[in-house]
Amino acid sequence: MKPNPWRILGVNPKTTPEELKAAYRKLAAIHHPDRGGDKDKFAEIQEAYDLLSDPTKRKEYENKSNEKPVTKLKETVHEVVDDFWNTIAPKEAS
Repeated sequence: MKPNPWRILGVNPKTTPEELKAAYRKLAAIHHPDRGGDKDKFAEIQEAYDLLSDPTKRKEYENKSNEKPVTKLKETVHEVVDDFWNTIAPKEAS
C-alpha cells in the first residue's frame, strides 16, 4: 500500500491548492537531491504533489481509497455472520 499523499505533504484533504503548493515547495527545497536531500524522499514528495495537484488524478485516488476498505469490511462482516449462523445451525447437505 502506498503512503498517504496528504501525510507525505503534511496537509489535510481540505487544503487549498495554494496551501498544497506551498507545502510541496517547502518540502521539495528541504529534500531536493541537489541540496543534499534524499532522492527517494524527494521522489515520494513529487509523486504525492503530482497526484493531489491534478484534479482528475486526485478524484481517482479518493474514489479508490474510499471503496477498498468498505468493500473488504462488507465481505468480512458477511463472512463472520455466515460463520456464526453455520455454527449455530449448520446447513443440511442436499
